[in-house]
Amino acid sequence: MSIHTTSDLIKRGSRSGNWLRASLVAACAGLCVLLAAPASYAGPDPKTGDKKDEAKTDQVELIFRSGRTVKGTLIKENETSITVKVNVAGITAETTYQKSEILAINRNQPADGSASKDDKKDEKKDDKKGDDDKANSPDSSAKGPVIYMVTFTGEFGRDVSSTPIKQLVADIKKVQPDILLCRFDMAFAHWGEESPDYSPIAGQYDVLETARGIATYFTDDIMRDPEFKKKPRMVGWVKKALGGAAFLPFIFPELYYTSDAHHGGIGYLEHMFDGRGDDRAREKQYSLRLGRAEGMAAIGGYSPLIIRAMSRADYVLSYRIEGGQVVYLENQMPSGPSEFLLTDDGKGENRDSMPDILRFKANDVLTLDAPTAERLGISKGTCNKLDEVLLKLGIDREYKLVEGDSKKILSDWSEAVAKAEHDITNLLRQYTQVQVREPGRYKERTEARGQRKRLLLAVKAQLDRYGEAINPRAIRGMPQDLIGQIDLVIYQIEQEQRLDRPD
Repeated sequence: MSIHTTSDLIKRGSRSGNWLRASLVAACAGLCVLLAAPASYAGPDPKTGDKKDEAKTDQVELIFRSGRTVKGTLIKENETSITVKVNVAGITAETTYQKSEILAINRNQPADGSASKDDKKDEKKDDKKGDDDKANSPDSSAKGPVIYMVTFTGEFGRDVSSTPIKQLVADIKKVQPDILLCRFDMAFAHWGEESPDYSPIAGQYDVLETARGIATYFTDDIMRDPEFKKKPRMVGWVKKALGGAAFLPFIFPELYYTSDAHHGGIGYLEHMFDGRGDDRAREKQYSLRLGRAEGMAAIGGYSPLIIRAMSRADYVLSYRIEGGQVVYLENQMPSGPSEFLLTDDGKGENRDSMPDILRFKANDVLTLDAPTAERLGISKGTCNKLDEVLLKLGIDREYKLVEGDSKKILSDWSEAVAKAEHDITNLLRQYTQVQVREPGRYKERTEARGQRKRLLLAVKAQLDRYGEAINPRAIRGMPQDLIGQIDLVIYQIEQEQRLDRPD
C-alpha cells in the first residue's frame, strides 16, 4: 500500500484488516510445594530381621559434578545413562540421568524407608488440606530456593517480543530468584497463520533477529548484570518451540523436554533466497544467518552442528557414543550398528516422504523430540509435570514459586498489539475520508491538511510503540516501511501548505 498525498487522498486506502485474537499466556498448572524430605523406597523388612549392612541392596547414591547428590532405587543402567526411582515428599518418579553429568555412583547403599516425625507430620497436614489449589500454592514463608517461572505461549515475535521481555526481565530483577524457569509452549505461527507441527516450512530465519534481540535481555540484563549478585540458575522447559521460537531455548544451559516435545521447524534455510542473486551470494547470506544462530546455541553450551542439522536439508549428520559422550560425524552416513543417523541430505531416495513427515519420522532436517534430545545430552531429562522438573533440579524440600507479573506483562502486550492493529486500520480509513468540500477555499484546504497530518502522526505513534509485533496482514496492504512513507507524506503536506496561498 502506498500513502498518496493531497491530490487523491489515498484512493487506494486501507480497508479494515482482520482482527487477530491476542494470544493470552497460559496459566501455569500443577504448581506444587514439596514439603517432606526424601525417603528411599527399598529397605529391610523389620519382620524378617534383615540387617542393612549384611545384604546387598539396589539403592544407589549419585554424586554429580555440580556437587549435588541423589539417592534412590536403581531401575536400569546402560553405557550412557542410569535410571533411578526417587521418592520425594510422597511423590515417586523414575528419573534418567546422563552419566556424563555424574562424578561417582555409590552402589549397595543402606536402604532407609523410615520417615522422620517431621515428615509424617507434614504428610498428615497434606492429607488434611484436601484442596488442590491450597496444596499447590507456594508458601510465602518457605526458606528454600526462590523459583521465578514464566510460560511463553502464543506467537513468537508477536506475543513474545522484545518490549514485553524487557519488562519481564525487569520484574525478574525485582524478585532476584535462585532459579529462572522458562517454559516454552508456543504456536507454530507467523503473522497470525498457524502451521501443523510437522510442516516443512522455509523462511523461519526471518525472525532470527527477533530471537537474538530477546536473548540479549537474558544475557546482558541477567547473566552479566552486576545487580544480580547471585546469578539465577537458567532453566528451559520445552513443550513446543517451533519456527522462530526454536532459537531461544538454546540460550539456557539446562533444558528439559516434555514427552511430546517438538523443537525445531527452522529448516530449509538453503531455499530462503531461491531465485535471487547467484549461488555465491546466496550461500554467503545463508552462512551469515547460520553463524548468528550458532552463536545463540553457544550461549547455552550446545554444539553448532545441531543448529546446522536443524537448519539445512542438504546437511548430513550422524553420531555415536564413546565413553558416555556423543561424537558427531559430519557429512557421514552411519557405517555400522553403533552409529546413528540424525539427518541425511534430503536428495533422491533420501527425500522425506509425506507419511514420514506426518509421523514425525522425517530426517531431511532435525526436529528434536524428548528421546533424541536426551540421547544427545541436550535435554537433562524428560518431565511432564513441574514436580518432575523440580526433582531433576535437586529441589527436594521447601521452595518458593513465583510468577511475578509475568502473565500480566505478556497478556497486556498481546491485547495492546491487537488493539493497535485495529486502531491503525481505522486511522488510515479516516485519512482516506478527509475531503475538501467545494469550493474548497484556503481555510478548508488548511484544515484538511492539518487533519490528515494528525491522523498520520497517530498512526506513526502506534507503529513506534508496537511496530515490532504488528501483523501487516491485519492491516490490508500495509507496506514494510510504512513509517518511512508516513514521514514522506507529512513532508509533502507541509510543503503544500507552505506553497498554498489564500484565495
